[in-house]
Amino acid sequence: KLNTGKLFSFLLAALFTVNPVTVNAVAWLPGRNDTLAAMFILASFLIFLEYLNRKKIYLLVLNSILLLRAFLSKETALLAAPLFIAYSIMSSKNKKSDYTPIIFWIAVALVWYFIRSAFISQNADAVFMENILYPVYAVGSIILPFSSGVLPVMKDMPLLTGIAALV
Repeated sequence: KLNTGKLFSFLLAALFTVNPVTVNAVAWLPGRNDTLAAMFILASFLIFLEYLNRKKIYLLVLNSILLLRAFLSKETALLAAPLFIAYSIMSSKNKKSDYTPIIFWIAVALVWYFIRSAFISQNADAVFMENILYPVYAVGSIILPFSSGVLPVMKDMPLLTGIAALV
């Protein structure tokens, strides 16, 4: 679907397989939510690709349901929607933008936020704001896996590595 070669796909899969950051998803029991979120994100992305080709609203509904399940599996799945937007902008052949998916994804994010707020204590917003930089740490650990701890704890991940990876 992405029009990439088999060799490129194989190399990315091999990188994911041997990268030390992915050990927790397999070897640590609570890491199962990483795999679950990845499954929902990938399924959601495939449905989104189909939406880009066919422009049927039921595909966006299915995409939104899968995306909500990904959000509820692991909060880092919130990065999926901006990645979908970036993909649609970069792969767009015409200059006219379709904002319908963004409206759906904002609605999904709001539903996720209200569900999350209903089940988590009052200081949940403070914890969320405290962890807002986690994607920077995660990118650094994935691209430059140096001095990573065994568990994905932010205090064990250097912020400088994340900034260097993003630059």
